[in-house]
Amino acid sequence: KQWYQRRVRGQESIENVLSDPKGRAFFHKFLQNEYASENLDFWNSVKELKKNNPSGERLKKDVRQIHEQYLRDSAENLINVNNRLKGAIKDCLDDPGLEIFDEAQRVVYGLMKEGAYQRFIEESH
Repeated sequence: KQWYQRRVRGQESIENVLSDPKGRAFFHKFLQNEYASENLDFWNSVKELKKNNPSGERLKKDVRQIHEQYLRDSAENLINVNNRLKGAIKDCLDDPGLEIFDEAQRVVYGLMKEGAYQRFIEESH
C-alpha cells in the first residue's frame, strides 16, 4: 500500500488511477470504506460493456442487467443520478445502443473526481 500511495502522489489524476489496475483496486477499496463503491462498479460495468461491444439480444440483456443493478429505484447498488436521466435510460431499454449509459457514466465520473477522489488523494499524502 505504501508503494502505491507514493505513486499516487506523482500521478494525482483520476484518469491515471482508473487506467491502472492496481490504482483502480486501491481506489475501489477506499470507496468501499466510504460506502460509495457502486460508483466505480457502475463505471467499470459500462466500460466493460463497451469493450465487449455486444449487439442484438446480448446488448439488451447486458444493458438491462446494468440498469437493474445500478439505476432501478430499488437497485441494490443505486448510483446517484437524477430522475430525468434515469427515465431517459429506462425509455431506451427496449432498443439500446452502446452509448445508453454515457451521460450517467459522466455524472458518476464527476462525482468520483470531485468528491471521493479528492479525499483519496488527501489520504495518500
